[in-house]
Amino acid sequence: MRQGILFVNHKPTILMNHSQDVYDVRGESIPEEKALLCYFVSEGKKNIIKLVLYEYVRQFNGRPLFNLGFGDLDQKTGKLSDEKMSDNEDHYRVFNTVLATIPRLLSEYRDGVVMVRGSDSTPQFMEDCKKVCVRKCVDHLCKKAHRRIRIYRNFLDKHYELLNQEFAFHGTEGIEEDSPTEPYKKDKSYKGIIIEKRLN
Repeated sequence: MRQGILFVNHKPTILMNHSQDVYDVRGESIPEEKALLCYFVSEGKKNIIKLVLYEYVRQFNGRPLFNLGFGDLDQKTGKLSDEKMSDNEDHYRVFNTVLATIPRLLSEYRDGVVMVRGSDSTPQFMEDCKKVCVRKCVDHLCKKAHRRIRIYRNFLDKHYELLNQEFAFHGTEGIEEDSPTEPYKKDKSYKGIIIEKRLN
């Protein structure tokens, strides 16, 4: 793990820090890779290092699009692992902390756009889940699929009117990086969300 700086005196934009109940976040910009790495410690049944990694994907409406990757630090590989749920009994605080990193990215890349997808929306996730599933779900109705993106959708649906003052949102029904998008519609089951800060 690289040495990082503590993000202090950074005021997140409207509701992106939905609660004051967030962890201290450390991180660093990686300009040569057009990336931002953030990390913090989840404190629950055990201490778990969490990583938030923003990586440049492509251009979107003429602006740089960054994928938001989130998961635990794999102690063996030193890389981000988003394959398991740690269930550390602090999920609201963890979610609020992840949200609070978005304004940090947008301060590094003023015209940046953020793409959020869930790793549990991929065909590989459902294939792996089916091998050990005790619920015998029908393929397209996997009960464990899409839970991660649903958390973001529920937050956005609840606070859409306020957040829409500062951000434009797009939804995508596919999980590929170049999946077609449309203006976000509340209560629609998107598999991806694109967050675009309105530029003044």
